[in-house]
Parts: sequence; C-alpha cells; structure tokens
Amino acid sequence: MASSPQLPRKKVAVKQYRAALGYIAYQIGNLVSVERNRRGLTQEEIGVRVGIDQPYISSIENGISVPASVKNDQIDALFRALGLGDAQLHANFVKCWRDNG
Repeated sequence: MASSPQLPRKKVAVKQYRAALGYIAYQIGNLVSVERNRRGLTQEEIGVRVGIDQPYISSIENGISVPASVKNDQIDALFRALGLGDAQLHANFVKCWRDNG
C-alpha cells in the first residue's frame, strides 16, 4: 500500500510562506524604485509628496516591511503618485506585508 504524502511541518511551511511573501515584496519594491527613478524623483521627494518618511520609502523599495505608523492612505498615495498599474493591488500587498511580515 502506497503511503500518502505528508504535509511539511508547520515551522517549515511558515518559513516558506514568509520567503515567498518576501520575494513578492522585493518585486513590488523594484517596481516602486524603477518608476520613481524614471520620473526623476528622489526617495525624499516622493516621500514628501505622499507623507512617508524617506527611510520607509527605502524599506518599501527593498521589500522590507514598514511599521504600522505608515498608514494605509499613505501607502495608497505612493502607488497612485507613481501611476503604477494595479496600484491598489500593490498597495494592499504592502499593507499585508506591513501587518504580517
């Protein structure tokens, strides 16, 4: 009788989940960085426009979770200001990563 496949242990599954989310966050960060540079803006300039401090813009661009002090409307404003397609989808991921990363 063939044995059924076993599910990975919870610790391994959580590690894989976080790694996958981290990769997605990094890719979204690249989109932000490329579009910001294409528009000739510094992190400071876009941060002032959307109300996010420069270190947190850097965190987003590097796929690093931002603290809860970065509010939803600020994240939405960042993606709108850069005119990224699917801005709401990307913004929602950054919010999820902030809250669960």
